[in-house]
Amino acid sequence: MRTSNFLRTALVLASSYSVNADITTTIDAKSNWGNWEGWGTSLAWWAQQFGDRDDLADVFFTLGQVNFNGKTLPGLGFNIVRYNAGACSWNSIDGESMVVSPKIKRSRQMEGYWLDWKSSDPNSASWNWYVKCNGGVP
Repeated sequence: MRTSNFLRTALVLASSYSVNADITTTIDAKSNWGNWEGWGTSLAWWAQQFGDRDDLADVFFTLGQVNFNGKTLPGLGFNIVRYNAGACSWNSIDGESMVVSPKIKRSRQMEGYWLDWKSSDPNSASWNWYVKCNGGVP
């Protein structure tokens, strides 16, 4: 993908939403960090922020031309996604509960699949594979 396509897509997307960056990173094109297998995003936070936005999914996960906010943009071609399977829990197990950090936004506290630490067997009652991403609302 050409740099100009990426920058054009990034500028349109950035102008569409209010975003606060915690850090700023500068990419040095002369650096060689090895071969990339791809690039992507976290589906846990993505789902919380954008929900069922097919138009945004097309912009990020396709390589073709995409119509977005009245503009035609090149898709960015994300091909790697991750999901935070551990995440948070508001369960009280034997009188112990998760301590919520004041440094993490409530919207980033995704309910996890692992309900308690009594069993690491994913087929046990210690796991709930039907938990919804609800943005930390117990």
